[in-house]
Amino acid sequence: MTIKGIDVSKHQKAGNVNFKNLKNLGYDFVMLRAGYGKVLSQKDSAFESHYKAAKEAGLHIGAYHYSYATTVSEAKQEAKCFLTWIKDKELDYPVAFDIEDATQKKLTNSERTEIAKAFLQTVEDAGYYVMLYSSASWLGSKFDMDMLSSYDVWCAAYVGSQDNIKKYYDGPYGMWQYSSSIVVPTVYSSRLDHNYAYKDYAKIIKENGLNNLKQTMPSVPSPAPSQTPENDESIDLSDIENWEPSKGDAVEVSNADVYIHYNLPQIRYKNITGIGIVTDYREGALHPLQVNICPPSGKIYRGWVDEGAYKKPKESK
Repeated sequence: MTIKGIDVSKHQKAGNVNFKNLKNLGYDFVMLRAGYGKVLSQKDSAFESHYKAAKEAGLHIGAYHYSYATTVSEAKQEAKCFLTWIKDKELDYPVAFDIEDATQKKLTNSERTEIAKAFLQTVEDAGYYVMLYSSASWLGSKFDMDMLSSYDVWCAAYVGSQDNIKKYYDGPYGMWQYSSSIVVPTVYSSRLDHNYAYKDYAKIIKENGLNNLKQTMPSVPSPAPSQTPENDESIDLSDIENWEPSKGDAVEVSNADVYIHYNLPQIRYKNITGIGIVTDYREGALHPLQVNICPPSGKIYRGWVDEGAYKKPKESK
């Protein structure tokens, strides 16, 4: 699946982008800059106009925030501004945190990672599908991506092909900003950022009731009656009844489906068994435990698992 889109801000002047022509040319989505920085006056001056025109054209719409944050506290302030700007918008594409500014180069990888996590978690906790935007070189060298593995990625790389991205960043991404220099004369008189999306974000967001949209769950067949064969090796929940895992704990994972997100149904890996290290725990979530699982094969599987898919390892005798 490859879906075409663009992203715009006040640098593409309000009223000058012909979103209807964009739609007619086969583009499906647009990512709009809502603002930048940590005060409400830094709302993008073209956000409202771009949103109205894109909505009228029938495009799917997402939003992003350009960050100057150099501390976790500032990142949380930025998130609150961003949420204020987008709260009355119908966004059926992800909302992204754009971290790439020169003021953030002097920070450590750990500091940049914590800043990104603070913003993304604040916005995600408000019910939005979030993603991290940065260049391939930053994604590959300036973050601890293991700590951000539960978040989707929008990768900027003007390198010609996806194979070339791997020279800088070899991780997963759901969107690729592949050019900043394409001119579509019937849409805008100058260059536009161009993107590909590789997931049906509109479907995912609507079906899961994210971004403050009304949930539209697909019809699914009723589950078959459960069976308990003689050789059933499922985990006895009494084993974990009085135990709540913490970050850094080891857990025993058995035949688990590993999900991409703690509140989404998309499975990343199926039937994984091994010892995992807890990297996050979100009580009440659909798949509350984030783990790095290492089966005997040695490959590491990262993602979220259900409450009944793990237990405390038995103590060695």
